[in-house]
Amino acid sequence: MGTRPTDLPVGEPAGDHDDAPRGSARSSSGRRRAGRRVVVIGAVAATAIAAVGVIALTGRLGSSPDPVRLAAAIQIKRETTYYEARIVDPHAAVKLFKAAFAKYGLHIGVTLLPASPHLVGTVVFQTEDERAQQSESEGAGIKMIHDPACHTASGAECPIGLRIPLRFKGHADISIGRNAEPGEPYATTSPKDGAHGLEGMTVAEAEVALARKYLRVGMYNVYWPQWGTSLPRTRIPSRWKVTGDGADPYSPGTVLLPIKAQGPMPPDVADQARRNWSR
Repeated sequence: MGTRPTDLPVGEPAGDHDDAPRGSARSSSGRRRAGRRVVVIGAVAATAIAAVGVIALTGRLGSSPDPVRLAAAIQIKRETTYYEARIVDPHAAVKLFKAAFAKYGLHIGVTLLPASPHLVGTVVFQTEDERAQQSESEGAGIKMIHDPACHTASGAECPIGLRIPLRFKGHADISIGRNAEPGEPYATTSPKDGAHGLEGMTVAEAEVALARKYLRVGMYNVYWPQWGTSLPRTRIPSRWKVTGDGADPYSPGTVLLPIKAQGPMPPDVADQARRNWSR
């Protein structure tokens, strides 16, 4: 996973959109960066991750919240060989998650990311430091708890908690999907929250169809062969057509509309593409 294929800011290359994987959580993948293993479980926008940052769980709070408040955020119980942590309230204060994990001596960081409705309360992003990776290689890695009633874009069950072996060493960070504020772009999305049945419509027709569903377009992504970029509506001919099955969720009440270009690249877009290809 990683950045949603349709969430391409200006200057990002794109393959043929019709063939690109779409939606929320494709099969989990990992990549290494600065000694950390990064696993994106949902389709998380890279810019959102960078903006949120990482909250470490080393140390204790000055005054520990009571156990009832901790359990209202996340329930953690010790089993024979592991701790089981299940998300209860994805909108609880981060300090409560911090205190709950710290209570058991677990170094698990937590951030909250705005998510489309089907992914609220699920784990959408995970990183591990080198020591945690070593634990995994020794059979003591963190495993996800999944909800069989919820499925990601790849058909996998949604992760709603963690199983952390008692032998786990190191530091991991997770991001949990929360409700987005009005106008706040989603950092992670599920195709179940998008608008379907728009394929083959013109941009103008799609806008009318979306309005009937009380939705509007929050971003327009236009795709040429091997290149895609976001453009304002004023630069998109109404006769150009939607590509793919429909529109991905973008923010509450809005979608991201993918469009197949039916004309040459504008000079400024062509310049962006050339600069990228020459890197």
